This record gives sequence, C-alpha cells and structure tokens, in this order.
Amino acid sequence: MADIPGLIAGQTDLRGTYTITSSSANEPSYAPAGDRHTAFTGALLAAATALPSGSLDDLYQETDWHLHRDGHPRPRRRSIDIAGQLQLFGQAGQVHAYRRAANAGDADAMYRLAHLLEMRGETAEAEAETWYRRAADTGHPDAMRNLGRLFARRGETDEAAIWFRRAADTGYIPAMITFGYELEKRGETAEAVTWWRRAADTGGDPDVMGHLGRLLEMRGETAEAETWYRRAAEAGRTDH
Repeated sequence: MADIPGLIAGQTDLRGTYTITSSSANEPSYAPAGDRHTAFTGALLAAATALPSGSLDDLYQETDWHLHRDGHPRPRRRSIDIAGQLQLFGQAGQVHAYRRAANAGDADAMYRLAHLLEMRGETAEAEAETWYRRAADTGHPDAMRNLGRLFARRGETDEAAIWFRRAADTGYIPAMITFGYELEKRGETAEAVTWWRRAADTGGDPDVMGHLGRLLEMRGETAEAETWYRRAAEAGRTDH
C-alpha cells in the first residue's frame, strides 16, 4: 500500500524471490469489519487449506480465485527466476480423502485428486487424466484447463486446444488467458485477440490489458492497442 507504485517491486528485485501483495499499488486493500483477518490474509489461508499440494504459483492462483469470488481487490505477484515453481506443501495422506469424495461424486475433489496425482509424475498421469476427465464432464473449468495442459505437455496440441476452448467457453478468466496463449503459440493471433479481449473486459486485470495491447500492436492494430495500454496504465500498470 505504498504511495509510489514501484516501491516494493524495486526493493525485491533479487534472484529467486516471490512476492504476493494484497492489491495493486494504487488500490487500497480491504479489511472486513469484525473479521479476524484482512480479506487478503483470509483468502491466503483458505487457499492454503484448500490445495492438496502446491507451488507458490498455485497458492497465488487459488488466493486470487477466493478474492475475486468475494468481490475484493485482486492480489498481485512478482516472481524472479523460477521461484513460483517452489513446492510448498503436500500431504500424501490426502489422496485417500480426495479419492473417497471423488468417488462420491464431488467434482472439486475429482479435480484436486487429479492435480495431486499429476504432481507425482508419469506413473500416476493416466489416473490423473481419468479424474480430470470426470471432473471436466461436470463442467469444472480448472479440470478442463489442466486436461488441456496435460495434452499440451505430451505434444497433442489439437486435443489440448479442444479442452482449452471448452474451459474458456465457461467464462472462467484464467481459462480464457490460457487459451489465448495457446492460440498465440499456434499463430492464430486473430482469435487470440478475441479471447484476450474477453478476459480483459471481464476481469479488468491490468496485466491482461497490457498483454492485449502488445498483441494488437504486433498485429498493427495500433489504435485499439493504445486504448488498452491506456486502460492498463489507469488500472495501475505503468510499464506501457
């Protein structure tokens, strides 16, 4: 909550660091009256409790989901090198609990079990795919997205695109972003712009707006690129 937008970022430019802040530099954080924690701390604790295992990036994404769901300011992150991949926690004993809930039809448990199995590597990947598919069949957007990532990692790009699209079609912003990146890699920039535009309009994230501006500029659509650069700057992104 510093007055100078770049203050914290400038002080943490160290090798192998990861910083999560409760909101952007020009946006106040939120402390609900009567709550034990601020909105950010409450979401961070809820995220850590919900994850069956996870890296710093996983913790950030889960925290972001909780805050966005409750209408609070979105958190921000700054990752140097590969710090975001650091595995923080993981309890093998939870596999049984998630499997039991998944077998009872809990779609979120199916997704979390699949994620936990995927983290174990190739030996458990087939079962992870099975549970991702079962969760995806219920409409779980994260399961669809992770299933797409699984296929992309195998080099099965067409199958990956199918699942990325299905996840994006649910209106889930992270899935729209993932699908946008995938389309860019495939050289399908016109459709990528469509999904980045939807994500920017829906979520109001300055990072998404900035990326959309860069993509439009690359395509020579400078007038709209300038519009998105301006919106990103007004939302707190200053490097455009």
